[in-house]
Amino acid sequence: MSFCCCCELCAYVFQTQQKKQAAADVLFNYSQFVMVCIGEGVRPTDLRLHLMKRISSLCTHNSFLGAHD
Repeated sequence: MSFCCCCELCAYVFQTQQKKQAAADVLFNYSQFVMVCIGEGVRPTDLRLHLMKRISSLCTHNSFLGAHD
């Protein structure tokens, strides 16, 4: 099945818009993260490390509970 130029262009524009939206979402989420760091007076690296430790302990705890259910 062959698509016309217009369909290919529409698909390209749609993919480009999706990528732009994804980049905007990442930037928005990161700006929220930075605002929390500023508000709490901590360095972003310290907060990231804390969050990574919390998340990994939750994952470990949940998988431990799931194994014994």
